[in-house]
Amino acid sequence: MKQLELEYSVIGSMLMFDKMFYYGTAFLTSNCFVSPDLKKAFEILQYKAGEGTSVEKDIVESWFPEELKNTILLAVEYAWGNFEKFKSWCSELLKRANERKTLEIAQKLADGEISKEKALELLAQNSSKELPVYSSKTALAAFLELYENEDSFPSVPTYVEELDLNFSFEYLTIIAARPSIGKTVFALSLMKRQAENGHPVLFFSQELPVKEEVMARLIAMELDVPLHHVKQKWVGMEKIIEASGALENLPMEFVCGKVTVPQFMATVYAYKEWLTSQKEKGIIYVDYLQLFAEHRKFDTKKAFYDYVVETCVELTKELKIPIVLLAQINREARTGKKVRPTMDQIKGSGDIEQQATNIIVLHRDFENKLTEKTLQIFIDKCRLKGVHR
Repeated sequence: MKQLELEYSVIGSMLMFDKMFYYGTAFLTSNCFVSPDLKKAFEILQYKAGEGTSVEKDIVESWFPEELKNTILLAVEYAWGNFEKFKSWCSELLKRANERKTLEIAQKLADGEISKEKALELLAQNSSKELPVYSSKTALAAFLELYENEDSFPSVPTYVEELDLNFSFEYLTIIAARPSIGKTVFALSLMKRQAENGHPVLFFSQELPVKEEVMARLIAMELDVPLHHVKQKWVGMEKIIEASGALENLPMEFVCGKVTVPQFMATVYAYKEWLTSQKEKGIIYVDYLQLFAEHRKFDTKKAFYDYVVETCVELTKELKIPIVLLAQINREARTGKKVRPTMDQIKGSGDIEQQATNIIVLHRDFENKLTEKTLQIFIDKCRLKGVHR
């Protein structure tokens, strides 16, 4: 494909589909484009992605100045809906940009602008590597070296001894429960322990859209008192201030209110550096799956939920940040509360249980007075360890 045609195809697809819009703006740079008009168009798209806008919902034409309107209209004609094809186009653009950079380095060396050593250094940074093939002996030696490294096999611990599970990078974990079982409080307790151990946490609070509600629960946890004691102001101000002091410097950020998938993606990309540049690696929580707002029309709710889960899986693999997605159990499974639910009863289940690496199901037996306050935790799926019943 010719360079100009390739550039039009990428920009056109980004103008039509949110998935490609956010992928392209996250992984390409304006230097990938030779056409001045398409370079400007990409820079505008990159800016809009940072605002959390949606190409499928907004009037995209209004983003661009008059002199770029014809360029945009032409680009749309090149749009293609296949995401795998789009990713291959992005890879090709990056490859060609690297080739142009190599020629630029060679020209600077020939003109005496840089030394040979500097040219070799720049070329090493810019060169693409061949596909590696290893013998089993070489691969085992590399594994043993990796195993001895304390930073290998990165994950974010739960810091709950009874919960024999870590949230590994590149994996999606789902925590499912019936309403009012305590999945939000359970997630907040995990998040608080992780933040106390230095892990930055980004928490999307869609069920509790008011930040004060989230903090009330965290303060109750810190003081080890029931939530209604805090809400009824049965706790003295001195204790509240003491708990606030323990919480205020923890690396936690909250997004309160319902979000669309494009807004979620844009926020995650915006916080990527903060989540990955700390001494301890970060983690993302979303409360909860079924509360995402639709940014465009889907044929069924199941199709929408599958789209959300697929997006989370792709994000965690691309950014190497674990995502924990809370989910509600199907309405049909809410009867007979003595029987604990299973992962196939997650609301909108289907691809959800297939895509997740870990699925944790929470349950309380409200019909048994002796155990109704005990939260039972079942690991219904753990691709790395097996199943805990």
